[in-house]
Amino acid sequence: FNPLATYRLYVNEEYYLDVRMSVGFNLSEKELPFVGFGVTFIADNPFIQKVAETIKMGTEIPMKTYPFVYEDTIIYSISAEEMEIIVNGAADTSPTIRFYGPATMPYVENSATGQKITINTEIPENAYLEIISGYGKKSVKLHLADGTVQNAFSKIAEGSEFITLQAGYNFLTYGAETMSEQAGAEVIYNEYYSNI
Repeated sequence: FNPLATYRLYVNEEYYLDVRMSVGFNLSEKELPFVGFGVTFIADNPFIQKVAETIKMGTEIPMKTYPFVYEDTIIYSISAEEMEIIVNGAADTSPTIRFYGPATMPYVENSATGQKITINTEIPENAYLEIISGYGKKSVKLHLADGTVQNAFSKIAEGSEFITLQAGYNFLTYGAETMSEQAGAEVIYNEYYSNI
């Protein structure tokens, strides 16, 4: 161990940050006192997180491998019908929902929890509306084809609730007041486990 070195922290095999010890006195080659230190990591939630799932609402075509290896994406064909999502984790999860236009007044509902969110806006062609339901991260943004992003939080319809996926079975329906055949939606979520 070299107390003068910089150490690199990796999370999920990806570079995260550099860590370097800071001392209040000069260390020379001749005089190297023992300097003890500790590293504390603080997690904002106590669960082990599985890689995010991306689900396009419709008919399931699963792509999973065993053991404990999951592809980042599960692809579903587009449908406005009810879809079953099974969250295998130990805790409820807050998904990100994306609606692809063109559509007007899109909504998504989870009949298992009774939650429904409607956004009073129009989604143009080649644009999407992103609803992030995460605790402390809630947002509604319209991503336009030219790359600009508009805040649409104020467009949430009265009586709407952000969607939660409960551990176990969830039944999601999406739709809109008007919606083209190319419009669709996808749900992105993480599963949380209390142990391995």
